[in-house]
Amino acid sequence: RSSLVFENMRPPARATAPRLLSSVAVPAPGEFAFLAWLEGELAEAPGSDVYSDVYADAVASVGRWRRRYRGNQALWRRLLRPERLVKEIVETAPVIAAVRDYVAAEPRRVTIVDLCCGKGYLSMLLAEMLPTDRVRGCVLVDNAWPRHDVAVQDKHINPEHLWGRYADAWPVPLCTSKIDLKKRCSLKALGERWLSAEEGEEDGGVLLLGVHLCGTLSLRAVELFNSHPRCTFLALKPCCLPP
Repeated sequence: RSSLVFENMRPPARATAPRLLSSVAVPAPGEFAFLAWLEGELAEAPGSDVYSDVYADAVASVGRWRRRYRGNQALWRRLLRPERLVKEIVETAPVIAAVRDYVAAEPRRVTIVDLCCGKGYLSMLLAEMLPTDRVRGCVLVDNAWPRHDVAVQDKHINPEHLWGRYADAWPVPLCTSKIDLKKRCSLKALGERWLSAEEGEEDGGVLLLGVHLCGTLSLRAVELFNSHPRCTFLALKPCCLPP
C-alpha cells in the first residue's frame, strides 16, 4: 500500500543537487547574502567539524527552497525563521548523516517515517540530499497536521509548503499523516499502513526517525521499532524522558 501511494506521488528523478554556496544557481535578489549568512552561522555551529558535509548540503537545499517558494513571502516567513532554521539543521545533522550512510549501503529502496515531525524540516532536508532511486518516500507523522479532507485551521500545522502546487516539487515524495502516537488505535493504524507490508525483493525496509520526541513519545517510537520487523533502522533523539 505504501508503495502505491508513493509511486503515485513520485516526480521524475533528477540529478544529484549541487553542493556548496558557490554552486547555487541564479540567486534571487538577497538570496546570495542570505545563504552566505547561513553558511557562516553553520560554520560556527556545534558539530561543524564533524558534519561539515551535511551543513554544506543543507545550505544548498535551503537555496532550492527559496527558489521553490519565490513569490510566496508569507509562506517563507511562516516556514523558515532564520534562527529556527539554524537550530533545525544543527539538531538534525547527526540523524541526516546516519541516514545517508545507511541508504548508501542499502541497495534496495527504503521508506522513511518521520515521527512527530512538526513542519517537516528533517524530511525536507533528506528529500533534497538522498538519492531518489533509493527512497520510496518520506511519511511525515504529526498529530497537528490537518486531515486531507478538511480545511486548514489555526490549530493545525499549515501544510501549504508540502501540498498543492508544491507537492510535485520535491525530489523524494513527502506524504503527511495525521497520527496521535499517544493513542493505541493510532499506533495500530500507523503500523498497518506504513510499517508492516513488505514490498518484495526490492523493499529496503523502513527507517524510523524521531527527533525531540518528548516524554512517552520516545517510548512509543521504540515500541514501534521493536514490534515491526520491517523497521530496519531507528534514529531517536529523545527529550524529557519519563523516570
